[in-house]
Amino acid sequence: MWKRTSAKASWLKHAGHGDRASGFGYVGSTSGGLAFGMSDFWQRFPRAVDVRGAAGDTATVTLWSWAPQAGAMDLRPYDTTAHGLDLSYEDVQPGFATPEGVVRSTEMWLWALDSTPARDRVAQLPAEVNAQIVASPARYHEAGVFGRWSLPDRRTATLAAYEDGVDREVAFYAGQVDQREFYGFWHYGDVMHTYDADRHCWRYDVGGYAWDNAELGTDAALWYVFLRSGRPEVFRLARAMTQHVSEVDTHHSGRFAGLGSRHAVSHWGDGAKEARR
Repeated sequence: MWKRTSAKASWLKHAGHGDRASGFGYVGSTSGGLAFGMSDFWQRFPRAVDVRGAAGDTATVTLWSWAPQAGAMDLRPYDTTAHGLDLSYEDVQPGFATPEGVVRSTEMWLWALDSTPARDRVAQLPAEVNAQIVASPARYHEAGVFGRWSLPDRRTATLAAYEDGVDREVAFYAGQVDQREFYGFWHYGDVMHTYDADRHCWRYDVGGYAWDNAELGTDAALWYVFLRSGRPEVFRLARAMTQHVSEVDTHHSGRFAGLGSRHAVSHWGDGAKEARR
């Protein structure tokens, strides 16, 4: 957090520090004001909130999807040289590793308040940005609109082993998102494609692996786990991945409009383009 008392004064660049800010703020007085926030604020860093003129009668607030302090995005291809695979659709092909048409949406929230919110309300408002109304797993199953699937069943040792396996896999992915910091403006919502058990890392820059880009149906798997369990952390994983695939992994304009990149070191960098909705 940076702040200063006026345009003539120096910046205090250590006024506050943290790794997971909510992106929420309030500007106003005892007679009311405006609260504001962005969804997935720290998860999609670098983002920023800029408040100016708060000491006067009129203040301005700017919500940055990409913070100016972060500098320019580097959207160049990861690699420009074929590696003996030039006959394969997965290798480098001129003009294919382009970010043209990829997008990132930003949800911004505003609250008009008639007074300065109480401390507990200030803590509650940021959580409302990412809140979601859901039904029970039994209701989803009864609706019958998501294909054939079952509710959790542990009536036998074999079924219990299957259920434990699903829980174990989801817990592993959720833990890896946090441990490996699969966060950032372009990355959040995606996971890596294949884990290398020998090196104990993900194959982030090995040809044919890198980012998942829904190659393994991970998004569908997460949604079914949520439908069966109703677990909020699984919903957040699935929602973030679906949004990522539909925005970052898909070309919305240009030569490849309507198509997306398969798993790649940069999300749009694979030599293969295919339908991806």
